[in-house]
Amino acid sequence: MDKVLSFYDEIKRLADQKGVSILKMQEDLGISSSTARKWKKHKPKYETIKKLASYFSVKADDLYNFGDETKQDIELENALTSFDERTEEIIHLLAALPDPVKDGVKDSIIAQLKLILSRG
Repeated sequence: MDKVLSFYDEIKRLADQKGVSILKMQEDLGISSSTARKWKKHKPKYETIKKLASYFSVKADDLYNFGDETKQDIELENALTSFDERTEEIIHLLAALPDPVKDGVKDSIIAQLKLILSRG
């Protein structure tokens, strides 16, 4: 799984793309180095994001939302993986049980669970 980039990493990428150093960007915008380092763990205030967006010629909302989708995607992927693992456990447990119900109910349940797992 890919590493989630911090807000700071995205600003560094934008600075590299623009051909300026982080230090030059800080000087141009009047941002202290301690403030910029905080972006490794937290996003700045929206007012600062608007300044950064203008400086890098990107949309402020895109910059503000940076990382959110990635985190959600990772959380969703983790949830789906966990669901798949649990579903496979249920299939294994069901397969080991005798089928006391007529008409192969157990086999039908297993088939439905396998169909869910194959959703791709």
